[in-house]
Amino acid sequence: MGKSTVTVKLFLCCCFLTCINILTFAQDNEERESQGTLSFFSLTALLQTARNLDVMDNVKHTAYWQPDWPSDIPFDVFSAQSNISPASILYYYNYAKDDNDDNDDTDNNDYKESNNSQDAAEHKLKFSRSNNGNITEFPFLLNGVLCQIKLNLDKTGKIIAVYIDAGESEDSSIEIEMLDFDSNDEPTLARVNSGGTWYFITFNNSEHIETWMDESGTAQALFNIKTGDAKRTISIECIKNDEATSEYYYYDSMGNITGIKNGSFAYQAAYNAKGLQYWQRPAYGSEDKSVNSIEEIESPELTTEYYRMQWNDKGMLVRSVRTDSEDIEIESVYDYTFDKNGNWIERRETKYINLFGNSIPQESNVCKRIITY
Repeated sequence: MGKSTVTVKLFLCCCFLTCINILTFAQDNEERESQGTLSFFSLTALLQTARNLDVMDNVKHTAYWQPDWPSDIPFDVFSAQSNISPASILYYYNYAKDDNDDNDDTDNNDYKESNNSQDAAEHKLKFSRSNNGNITEFPFLLNGVLCQIKLNLDKTGKIIAVYIDAGESEDSSIEIEMLDFDSNDEPTLARVNSGGTWYFITFNNSEHIETWMDESGTAQALFNIKTGDAKRTISIECIKNDEATSEYYYYDSMGNITGIKNGSFAYQAAYNAKGLQYWQRPAYGSEDKSVNSIEEIESPELTTEYYRMQWNDKGMLVRSVRTDSEDIEIESVYDYTFDKNGNWIERRETKYINLFGNSIPQESNVCKRIITY
């Protein structure tokens, strides 16, 4: 085979994979935007996640990332690198550089929220704590949609209301008000406004059963939640429309989620003291369409992709390799800009596709965070 023939093949492969990446990004966004009003979900599991986050010493913890999150969310986006714990970490997909600042100062004010409110609404995630250390905002995956959760707490730190934002449309937001509690301050009754449709949730806390009812009192969905050590959720059984589905969670000794199984989907992850080491997740063939729904979907194109991460001695992610079902490797290398406290506020990712022993450069990405203390 001549050198020119190899060059042409590499060029065509590069063009093909670039088009696939662009198509995949558009399809993923289109699918997320078309989700509309969220279906029924376990509020108990959401509240338990908030409580587990409360007992963490600070946000420097590998646990708050889950293997079933979308693949475009960085593994360590809500982790701190220094001993100074942030009060909040705000992650944006889209940034706009402040035109009045042309220097290389790494202060957080260098980056402002995009003036495009639509982009800003669609592309931000936040993890924050109150002055008392209680979790007040965090992302959470609900029925395949990564939502932004905001908690309203009383003076004692008890959760009295939950606000869920799944997108920019009015019917993608949910407001939940706790109406009654038991002697342990666990909710026994809640009222839900889901895009203008009202529901009530009753909680049998001794049996760990949660029931969703419509305004007439007719049961619409039932959740049976089982917990393990440290009251972490280990399984959720959902019964609706006379059908039952189950989701299972597995943990390591540090409390990180190492496995999630639901229907035909399985996610696996392995960690060390620095962070995520290995990640296995479902994917849809060459289109690389991320699978996040807890509903079982049968597809002949469903495959698996694998990620391997490399961290340096300072605990920074410096390299990752994604391998698809056809053993095509996409390698990413990273470099950083830090704030004055030693936490990164910008990470630049350079991608290469490894084909026929050659590394073909791909479009690079930039991940940016606003951190407050």
